[in-house]
Amino acid sequence: MYPILKQHIISALLFISALTMAQSTNVVFIDSVEIEAELYYGKDALGYDYFSKNNVLYKLKKSEKWEYKNLPLGKIHSVDFINPLKILVFYKDFNTAVLLDNQLSEISKITLNDWNIVAQTCSIASQNRLWVYDNLTNQLILVDYLNKKNTLINQPFKNTFKYYKSDYNNWICVSERNTVLIYDNYGKVTSGYSVPEFDKMMFTQNLNILFSLNDNLYLYKGEKLGKELIFSSDKPLKDFHYTNETLTIFTGNTLYNYKINSL
Repeated sequence: MYPILKQHIISALLFISALTMAQSTNVVFIDSVEIEAELYYGKDALGYDYFSKNNVLYKLKKSEKWEYKNLPLGKIHSVDFINPLKILVFYKDFNTAVLLDNQLSEISKITLNDWNIVAQTCSIASQNRLWVYDNLTNQLILVDYLNKKNTLINQPFKNTFKYYKSDYNNWICVSERNTVLIYDNYGKVTSGYSVPEFDKMMFTQNLNILFSLNDNLYLYKGEKLGKELIFSSDKPLKDFHYTNETLTIFTGNTLYNYKINSL
């Protein structure tokens, strides 16, 4: 066996062992994929991975690979692929959202200056609308980019937030006090429970929480059930994503995929 290949195999086995021995949740290794990336955004419902290098966005699944670049718009701030047929790339520095099709061809460009909005976040909502958090007013807004209308969702935020997630009908954030707030598209807000300290986090489909802290990955199921260590290794945990019972861990140059029971 070639020495380099052998080294990669040993490294992968050690990584798998570190993850599976650290927890009791049923985890089964699927595969690993080496990529050249600076940022990893996650995996969509169809199994495509999204990542970027030098502000070029890539979409990858086995032998299928597409790319999109719009260097005049600067740094990619976020990528929303909740709808794999209409992907949103947000360029915060230029206050612009770009919609792409499933092959990363440009559909349209939305300049939020046209709405007198300075966006902190921007993501897909239902019915050709965008969830936008406006830095000027500290308010959450639903922007109807086809009909040129917007709807205010909340009164100005009193505190900043350090994490947000959205789907078609809800916008979820975690305040600086680690309190979860859930807004629906009618403006109703649900709040009250808290989450542990984290470096990065995401909500699962069942609103359990995966979070990283000091290169360890935990599953949090609320105050009664507490947290469970899912991953611990001497390799850096740069990012992670969970969808359709697949957990993907990004360590800097490799994606490790695991089958994990419903969270």
